[in-house]
Amino acid sequence: MAAIAQVPVSIPGLHVSLTIEDLKQSSLVYNLLPDDRDQPHVQEVHLQQLAVILKHYGVQNKFGIHLIHGHLQLESDKIMLGTALTSVRGCWTKPTSINHINLAEIHGHIFKLTPKGELQAYEYREGSVMDLSDVDAAFFHELTEYLKTNNLVDLLGVQVLGKEIPEMMCEFVLQDNGTVMLDSRDVKGWSPYRTTGFFYAPGMTSLSGGEKHAKKTNGNHQVFVDGKIGKEDPLMDVLRAQDIVY
Repeated sequence: MAAIAQVPVSIPGLHVSLTIEDLKQSSLVYNLLPDDRDQPHVQEVHLQQLAVILKHYGVQNKFGIHLIHGHLQLESDKIMLGTALTSVRGCWTKPTSINHINLAEIHGHIFKLTPKGELQAYEYREGSVMDLSDVDAAFFHELTEYLKTNNLVDLLGVQVLGKEIPEMMCEFVLQDNGTVMLDSRDVKGWSPYRTTGFFYAPGMTSLSGGEKHAKKTNGNHQVFVDGKIGKEDPLMDVLRAQDIVY
């Protein structure tokens, strides 16, 4: 693997804390994302080469590759922020007002390259930025160069992984209430229709699909919700009423 010059990397939401302007920019970026149904198939050769890059730098437990996509149009003062669920294993990512966010307590979760070649977060998770002092800056340079060289800038992004990665997560769309990502062990009946998250598994030579958009038993991937959901309890009521979770 060719050596890449060591240049300092400082990515907002990843290496350094975010600013209000960072969040406003991510809202604009999110609103330009295509639906996953409009994205082309990810070629196996790219999953193999990206696996090589992740493993070479020893970051396969910190980062994955994500299919770039969005599901709704955000208001200019909101971002997509993920919150861990307490009732089941999973995360609820929903439009959240920038004014209600403590910048020191969130970090970037999914990033895409901008036209300037910079990694910009377009989804966030609760929790401070991670310690990346042991990650070679060359990793980010090589990864972004691969995405640019192979015309993958608008297809694949970088995902920050949690401490524990379930074998399979499935995502349901909640219309204007965002999306819910659930551990497949907690879901009653579903079938995958599109892989959205690719992770490295030990012993594999290619990235494997660890996150998938799910269809309910009735064949629909959307959870139809009447109005806004503000709290987890009403969300769980909806998921149980639609026979998604136990």
